[in-house]
Amino acid sequence: MPKRFGRFICRDRIPIAVIESLRAVKDVENLGVSFAVIESLGAVKDVENVRIVAAAMKANRSRFQLTASACNILIKNFGRAGMVDELLDIWHAMKEYGIQLDIFAYNCLIDGLVNAECIEAAENVLVTMNQGRVSPDVVTYNMLIKGVCKAGRVEAAIEYFRQMEIVNCFPDEITFVTLIQAFHSERRYDRTLSLFQEMIES
Repeated sequence: MPKRFGRFICRDRIPIAVIESLRAVKDVENLGVSFAVIESLGAVKDVENVRIVAAAMKANRSRFQLTASACNILIKNFGRAGMVDELLDIWHAMKEYGIQLDIFAYNCLIDGLVNAECIEAAENVLVTMNQGRVSPDVVTYNMLIKGVCKAGRVEAAIEYFRQMEIVNCFPDEITFVTLIQAFHSERRYDRTLSLFQEMIES
């Protein structure tokens, strides 16, 4: 059964009974369908049905091996659905299974926490990264800047922006646009214009 079937299920809103039937499927190929279903349901924040599919997968965890890619998909979409406990469960499982926690994994964790509106927890992840061997990149900072801006902490966003300069992590268009939109929404037009000028000159 191809992975795109999972997207078809959610796009056309086929009854959840079809999704529940996936629990009985035991071949590895259909595990990809489960991930696709969670990804699609997570995108529309359908928490109830994400929980149904996730519970089925957890119950059958012994029959498949977690991979970094699978875990990152789950973390990202549990975050979208606001399922913080499940998100952290997968993160701890990655450690338990000895899966490498690289920059992509940390970015997925931060992304999940930001989408779940756990901004302080996401910021603590950055602290952990700085204390360890994984250096944050522009994606890391962009997600944190987005998170603190959504929380109304635009000055904290500027602090992260300046921190990027210190660690030689160069901002990109996403960085500037996020900051410009945040300051513009607060009618702080002088700062908006200065950021726009800085973006042009960078």
